[in-house]
Amino acid sequence: MQISVHMLLNVAVYSLLYISTVVFIIGVWYQISDILKSPNPLVISQNPQSDKMSGVIRRMAGDLFLFTSLSKGDRYLWINGLIMHVTLAILMGFHLFGLVSYLAERGNYIHISPEIMGFLSTIASIIGVIFIVSLIMLMIKRSNDEKSAYYTKFFDYFIILLIFMIGVTGVFMKISSFSPDLPAVKSFMIGAFTFHSKPVPLNMFFITHIALVSILLIVFPFTKLIHAVGFFFSPTRNMPNNPREVRHINVWDTNNGD
Repeated sequence: MQISVHMLLNVAVYSLLYISTVVFIIGVWYQISDILKSPNPLVISQNPQSDKMSGVIRRMAGDLFLFTSLSKGDRYLWINGLIMHVTLAILMGFHLFGLVSYLAERGNYIHISPEIMGFLSTIASIIGVIFIVSLIMLMIKRSNDEKSAYYTKFFDYFIILLIFMIGVTGVFMKISSFSPDLPAVKSFMIGAFTFHSKPVPLNMFFITHIALVSILLIVFPFTKLIHAVGFFFSPTRNMPNNPREVRHINVWDTNNGD
């Protein structure tokens, strides 16, 4: 009975991972395609905007990495949003590093000492806690600020709670008494990427973590989270403010033969 239950769990977890990945890819592609189909009849760059593409790239890089536009408004929201996004990027980098280092060690390309891995794990735990705290502060901001509360819907709170629980389960797995078998986790993840099924580690926090991430992937393209992709296609951001120097071709006029 134990073996059959584990097999069913394997099928369920792998199915959820693959279905969520397919939904994520198709959903994001659909959203991008929809954006690209939308015509830009006018130059609607958000001022102040450079009249050269190099200036546009610099501004977009500042907004992408430092949230410079947000820093000119609500400083509380800016600092917490920046901390949350930076810590999230670092945590995702740690996940990627863990998989790559595992493959490199299996191929005898490199060997990372247990001391270094332990140090990196401690750093990841600290960053994870900071990430969770920043999410709590953003939740408080949205709840207490009248303007933020007005345009925040129930599903927005659901997304924040979902990301919060992903962070919490991730931090709990750093605690020795709740930690899964790391080689089994890495073997499972590599198996998922290479389509070679490996047993799912029987750890409640790991399975919950994977399930929550899969749910996030499914809802990602259909929520405000899509701004992570839409940012690069926003005409208010990526269009130079040069209507006098360069004639902007109105696609509507082109389609009408004018």
